[in-house]
Amino acid sequence: MVSLSLLGLAVSFNLSISHYRVYTDIGYRSFCAITRAINCDTVSQSPHSILLGLPVPIWGVIGYTFLLLLMPFARGKRADKKRIWSLLFFITLTYSVYSILLSLISTFYIKSYCILCIATYGINLLLLFYIWLIRRRFDQTGLIQGLKQDLSYLWVIKKQTIPIFSSLSSCHYCFTNLYPFLLATNPSLNLQGYSQRDHQSRSPMARS
Repeated sequence: MVSLSLLGLAVSFNLSISHYRVYTDIGYRSFCAITRAINCDTVSQSPHSILLGLPVPIWGVIGYTFLLLLMPFARGKRADKKRIWSLLFFITLTYSVYSILLSLISTFYIKSYCILCIATYGINLLLLFYIWLIRRRFDQTGLIQGLKQDLSYLWVIKKQTIPIFSSLSSCHYCFTNLYPFLLATNPSLNLQGYSQRDHQSRSPMARS
């Protein structure tokens, strides 16, 4: 599970860099800008690539980092192999549902697919399945009851968990304020995406 989270973190980091370059370098073209149907750049230009003021891949970086920071608490003596699996299940369920939503948007609205995005969708679903198997093995309580116990467990060790939540909140605040500033270095571009003409001029089919 750690390996999957690290892989998701690496892919999200790569997508974050690509997203930034798409909006700041008019000549940039990612390796997966292959056709109109398979084009990471087209997906990055969509307004759906922004969530609550941040690019979706940056949310991915924060999300996978959050998972990696939580995982050690499942190994503590107090956890007894049972704790935080319900919490992790709901977290990865949220990731997976949002992945499905993004895939539907790519299919029916953007009509273009991002290879790296699809990779993160698969990682999220695998994480969900893997956590479900672990929880099924070690925790026989209901999901809601297990979630309550997980939160109680994390509260008991709050001296260790509160800094994690605080640091993630600080990261979100910094990213929210820093990203628009970085985009402002190129005043011709903005978070709302390119015009339709720019969108078409950057596609591989338009260049052929």
